[in-house]
Amino acid sequence: MSLKRLGQRENRWMTDVNHQVSKALVDRYGGQTLFVWAFYQLQQMIEYKAALQQARTVAVDPRYTS
Repeated sequence: MSLKRLGQRENRWMTDVNHQVSKALVDRYGGQTLFVWAFYQLQQMIEYKAALQQARTVAVDPRYTS
């Protein structure tokens, strides 16, 4: 397997993981929750799914997160 194909495979896997995590978080905590997150792709997914349930999100600078 080439390095490029391996990288694409990893990207698809990470996208799938982010979809699962964002769905689980929004489904569990719902509309009365303020979500704060630093990872861009996951942030985008959480924002989209949270908006469907009228939850709020806030982006933070990842330089100051652990």
